[in-house]
Amino acid sequence: MALAAAVVLLHVLCAPQSAAARLLAWAPLVAVGRVSYGIYLWHVPISTFITVERLAVPPWLASTLSLIAIAVTVTLSWLLIERPALKYKRRFGSTRGAPS
Repeated sequence: MALAAAVVLLHVLCAPQSAAARLLAWAPLVAVGRVSYGIYLWHVPISTFITVERLAVPPWLASTLSLIAIAVTVTLSWLLIERPALKYKRRFGSTRGAPS
């Protein structure tokens, strides 16, 4: 999988006008990439809480509610926590050269 990802990235870097490069530059995919850590962070607790058994609803409804809850939570997390925290990163500059 890692090799396949490396091949795609190399192709995109070498051919920035290719279909793959245009697809990866598509705004919805860029937005998902921007909040991907929030998706990673929030999907398990929300999916664990919103279940067919707990809500007594059909599977398609539980999945839909879970996706909506994840989208809302990730958006709020990005707006209220992650984006404001990025201002501190810009404010205090790079950490290059800092002791590890």
